[in-house]
Amino acid sequence: MTATRPSALRAEARVLAFAGMVTLAVSFPPTMSAALSALFTQGPLPWSALSLGGVALVSGYVACHLASGRLMLARVRDG
Repeated sequence: MTATRPSALRAEARVLAFAGMVTLAVSFPPTMSAALSALFTQGPLPWSALSLGGVALVSGYVACHLASGRLMLARVRDG
């Protein structure tokens, strides 16, 4: 069910943006540190670290992207 009121769209966008930012903030540092340690040591390939953490990075980006779309839709519905 899609929210049609601008206030409901804005509230949904706040939740999506918060979830996306938390996901990005939690997943970015461990993913990059694992990739850098794999580059500079004889550890696993850096692609393995990026592929494991990439799922969380992409889901955080998608949540923020959806929040942006909700805000644009709320602005259009406001007039």
